[in-house]
Amino acid sequence: FRLRMAEEEANPDAAYNAFVKKHQVALDKYIERKRSYEENFEFLWENPSILHEYGMGYMLLKALDYGMEDKLKDMRRVVWQKYHIKSLLDFTEASKQAPQAMVKPFFSRLQTHPEVEKEYTESFEILFAKLVDRANEKKVEAAAELQKMKDDPESVDTEELSYEERLGPGGLDPVVVFNSLPEVLQEAYQERDVQKMKDYLETQPPEIQGDILKRMVDSGLWVTPEGVEDDD
Repeated sequence: FRLRMAEEEANPDAAYNAFVKKHQVALDKYIERKRSYEENFEFLWENPSILHEYGMGYMLLKALDYGMEDKLKDMRRVVWQKYHIKSLLDFTEASKQAPQAMVKPFFSRLQTHPEVEKEYTESFEILFAKLVDRANEKKVEAAAELQKMKDDPESVDTEELSYEERLGPGGLDPVVVFNSLPEVLQEAYQERDVQKMKDYLETQPPEIQGDILKRMVDSGLWVTPEGVEDDD
């Protein structure tokens, strides 16, 4: 356990990506709809592996993405589900117990103590309002950063950002993805030569094309203008 913790601290990007790759199905299922306390208890009891800070990080990014797209109903649902995990982990830390062992007591307390539940929902509303503000800030920042990259790609120092701040809409790190691209694509990207990129991709098998484009989109390196679809 200590070795795993040391590895995560030494390479948080790799640890986060590995966590999401392993648990993304469960994470997406957990946030696909707003669940009752009883439903949350059942789901988290059966899927305790998502009770982790990386799970919260994944949900936070999803929520902020929805907020930046002005999909506040979807954002609210994801934040509500994420809030349960954050509160449960805080509850677990205070009790010095394993997260799974505290799932039932945590949700039982909310269901049987109206005053606790009232305070809980009020705290959620405060958190949600703050995250809406943060999503609006990120939308402005993203527009400015995109313009900066267009004007001078080499001026953007993504190494100074935390891994969560660097992650693109699909949860991939643009630094890692860019470094994994073939040299000709790296050059085309830096030169902002879209035709050069397309010419190279056309020489590749469809599955390779799809993989490269998906990784570029998921990392935020490639953004399709709204209402415009990528050419096959």
